[in-house]
Amino acid sequence: AKTFAPIKSVTQQPLIPQTVGTNFLGAQLSESGYIPPDSMGAVGPSQVLVIVNGRIKVFDKNGNLGPLNATTDNFFNSVRSAGTSDPHVRYDRLSQRWFIVMIDVANTKNRILIAVSSGPTITGTGSVTFYQFAEDFDGGNTNQFADYPTLGVDKNALTVGGVMFSSVGSFVGISGFVVNKASLLS
Repeated sequence: AKTFAPIKSVTQQPLIPQTVGTNFLGAQLSESGYIPPDSMGAVGPSQVLVIVNGRIKVFDKNGNLGPLNATTDNFFNSVRSAGTSDPHVRYDRLSQRWFIVMIDVANTKNRILIAVSSGPTITGTGSVTFYQFAEDFDGGNTNQFADYPTLGVDKNALTVGGVMFSSVGSFVGISGFVVNKASLLS
């Protein structure tokens, strides 16, 4: 039979809290006009991108407003079919690109909207390429509404999940979409 040594009790010290380096207002209700704001943000090498329902902005790391300050409807204007909602943003260190997803809020057959920066620094909407696909692009999810898209980014793909509702607002299920990252970077 094996014998085990008794477990020694270890006294844990509290972790030292982090101090705030920079603090600034990213967006406010008077700029976006939407409740809830669904606040999202990400940090890149030199910029902080803030996106809420109705507003997208880029700041330097000191909190100074940069070259992008637009409504999300205007930002995604080239690929949307209705108003925009439910943003997510990630900065991908592997590709040194910003990835942003939202949905448009068409009653049925709404779209998943994707924006990809051309590099690590956003210089305005001209440094971003826009894509979209309908939630039923492959013949599935006919007449459903994809809500609250999530966003994951890895070496090979963007993964977007969505909560699916029927045309009368009943929960149907969850859908996942995988987008080849290489096709977005070329």
